[in-house]
Amino acid sequence: MEKSKVSGNKITFTIPGDKMKEAGIAAVNMMSGITNLDYDDVDVEVILDEDTGAIDKIVMTFHASLTYQGYDAEVDYHIDYGFSSSPHNINNSLNNI
Repeated sequence: MEKSKVSGNKITFTIPGDKMKEAGIAAVNMMSGITNLDYDDVDVEVILDEDTGAIDKIVMTFHASLTYQGYDAEVDYHIDYGFSSSPHNINNSLNNI
């Protein structure tokens, strides 16, 4: 992790591209036909819920070079993972059907 910073309810940091081969990103790895994947540095922003301190959102922005179904490609990614901190009770949901 590099360039880490905390400001208000945001935590920002950079993951070096050479470390991403180990970690990978699920959204990228789910696509079949991708080979020769090389990540540039990944800028990460973690946004916390101001009331609970729970993670509300994780945003990742990065560039990658890859081969997709035999074609060389340059791709810019902006991945926005949102989380819900509200409790959910399956029994209450079933009772409301």
